[in-house]
Amino acid sequence: RLEEEEFLAEGLCIFGDNAYVNRTTMATPYPNVTSTYTTDKDNYNFYHSQVRIRIECAFGMLCQRWGFLRKKAAQQHSMTKASAGKHDGACD
Repeated sequence: RLEEEEFLAEGLCIFGDNAYVNRTTMATPYPNVTSTYTTDKDNYNFYHSQVRIRIECAFGMLCQRWGFLRKKAAQQHSMTKASAGKHDGACD
């Protein structure tokens, strides 16, 4: 769906967990990284996790500031995008 609607600009992707399939529009961690010979994959998974933690914290801050984001809505994308812009301005 993301590819069809051109939701993302070229070269960008969404970070997801292992529940999603790794595609050009969705970056997911490497599964079952346990070997000491895969330090690149382990490093990728660590930084991938750190990015997702930061994003979840940012959404938490947005929800604290604008309570309407906690409510279920059919089309929250435009509200979230507008709120993120307002939040950036408030943090400057």
